[in-house]
Amino acid sequence: MSRADRMVSPSRIEVWAMRLDRLPRTARIVLSFVITLVLTAVVSVFVDRVLLNDMSDSGTTPALVAVAVGVAFYILGWWALVGFDGNPTVPWRANAAAVLYVSLGVAGLFILVMLILIGLAQGYIL
Repeated sequence: MSRADRMVSPSRIEVWAMRLDRLPRTARIVLSFVITLVLTAVVSVFVDRVLLNDMSDSGTTPALVAVAVGVAFYILGWWALVGFDGNPTVPWRANAAAVLYVSLGVAGLFILVMLILIGLAQGYIL
């Protein structure tokens, strides 16, 4: 068996984690913010539909739920993509959580685009 046969290729998650590692800190912060906005928009659409259909008094409850979800997503994104400086001597490294958060953001963007297209097709938007 040759040496090349014994080498194990990295998994897709490890490959994407290495790509995230190469991003500068500022880019990861912006990426976390954009993903948070996308995920909050998707969640707020569903929260609006569920809460407005189940409650007679809409009030500010859907907005407060969307804000709470947005803050939770931003904290989660910061932890996954930027990291908290618990030990400043150890540099941040991307792991499966960072890849999962970015994947969740891509899926949320896809859902948001689909909701916009459905809204356009049904005449809700414009």
